[in-house]
Amino acid sequence: MNNYSVQLNIVVAQLEEGKNLYTATDRYKHLSEKNPTINKLRQAFDLDIEF
Repeated sequence: MNNYSVQLNIVVAQLEEGKNLYTATDRYKHLSEKNPTINKLRQAFDLDIEF
């Protein structure tokens, strides 16, 4: 095939080890840290965190 100019570049990304989010409260805290407007949404619709 005469493909002598083909190059492969391999990038390995390292995964961040985070803690598992098991409870609804843990998930809510994690999401509210990433996006603080979730707090406003929860308050506007008077939502509960626990199911």
